[in-house]
Amino acid sequence: MGMAKKSKSTRFDFIHEARMRSFVAAVVGLTLTGVALFACLRLFDVYQSKLDEASEGTPQQFVLYAARDLYPGVRVEESDVFALAIPLGAIHPDMATVPEHIVGKYPKEPILRNEIIRLERIANPEKGEGLNAILPRDMRAISIDISNGAALSGNLTPGSYVDVLSTINPDDDAAPIITKTIAQSLFVLAVNDEVISLTPQQERNGHKRPRPTVTLLVTPDQAEWVAQAILTTSVYLTLRNDLDDRFEAVPGVDIGALLARLEIEEAPPARAPRPKPSPPPELEAVAPTEVLVIRGDRVEDVEVESDAAPRSP
Repeated sequence: MGMAKKSKSTRFDFIHEARMRSFVAAVVGLTLTGVALFACLRLFDVYQSKLDEASEGTPQQFVLYAARDLYPGVRVEESDVFALAIPLGAIHPDMATVPEHIVGKYPKEPILRNEIIRLERIANPEKGEGLNAILPRDMRAISIDISNGAALSGNLTPGSYVDVLSTINPDDDAAPIITKTIAQSLFVLAVNDEVISLTPQQERNGHKRPRPTVTLLVTPDQAEWVAQAILTTSVYLTLRNDLDDRFEAVPGVDIGALLARLEIEEAPPARAPRPKPSPPPELEAVAPTEVLVIRGDRVEDVEVESDAAPRSP
């Protein structure tokens, strides 16, 4: 009995000692973690204070950033830019620092949103730079008034690619109206979708609202085709994928081709009505000659005379 009690006591002491060691280790670990965190926070505070002290005496200046994506041929407005202060030593002489440097001018190339605006990327009108500054050599820019289907419901933006369709209505009544694609994959330089609103007095005086216009990048040959189409036909634009640079041969469509495509096959002839079934043949009426007569408990056959003659089928 004494040995059993001693063994149980020893086992209890071992378990208790193990638990105490685990508790002490956990307390020590938490303490060290807290000390490390405090040291890191203290170090960050020191670094931040040093940075603040260094920046207090550093002169700064505002530079302009793009508030949205800016495209060539699209006039820069005040709402298209914003300003942030940076150390004066980090400013490059080519950076735009005041709105007058870029507002009202045109980018020569795309400028991404939140990008610092550099003057070398803005066309300078004083140097004769405008839309012509972004045109490649041997290329031209031509503007088209857009309305109805040509407007693409406001989906046209600078940088898009379009095809130009021309619908021709000949003076000769015998000639059909035809629609043909006269140019493919033209780059959109600019889109002016601002329509000036007129006062009632201006409308009574016959003033007309200007139509929105889209400016396309074309070759000299394409410029002639588009100009002729604008003057003599109805022009429409179709939007295409930016990565789709394939040129497809399209024959054009006239009213005959359209009707042929919409033509409905002739309906099959109606079936002949089914013949009505003939009535069943009438059976001969046979005049009875004998009748069975029952009177009480007597049963007898009685002959009857009839004048009815049998029918023939």
